[in-house]
Amino acid sequence: MRAACAVGLAVVLVSACATTVTANRGVFGAPIRATVDGALEELSGELLAVGEDTVWVRVGESLQHAMLSQLSLARLERGKRGMRHGLVRGLVFGLVTGAVMTAACSSVDEGGGCSGIIVGSTAAATVAGFLAGVDNESKRFLRIEHPTASALAPWARYPQGLPAMIRESGRVPVP
Repeated sequence: MRAACAVGLAVVLVSACATTVTANRGVFGAPIRATVDGALEELSGELLAVGEDTVWVRVGESLQHAMLSQLSLARLERGKRGMRHGLVRGLVFGLVTGAVMTAACSSVDEGGGCSGIIVGSTAAATVAGFLAGVDNESKRFLRIEHPTASALAPWARYPQGLPAMIRESGRVPVP
């Protein structure tokens, strides 16, 4: 019986660590915060398009641009999963798994030795979730010093450059 509990806890630990940071942006470009040389404020918003020498960022409803040569640092958000996501996922997984394992153990063991399973599985899964959260948080942002067009293009909504209809109208379509 203890071997089954150990196997169950091992499954909890392994599955809680199997989280990754993904760039699930849909049709939008990545959120960017760029430091522009000589400017008082950072350029912050959705990375809309990247040209050979220019980067366009949607800030609210307006369209702003900067020369790539003037960018000293770009910070891109790769995904939304961070520390909180790992902790919540581990806690919920541990509670559900512990409740199911306690119920299964109680149906076979009438001695009352199953009460610690839920505490152990919750603690183990929460620790694993914490570790996965630390890992996710460290990979959540991508920092690029002196960014180039080829480094920023994969994160833009329009990686080939600003479409003519936006260039002519100055308005960004909202999907």
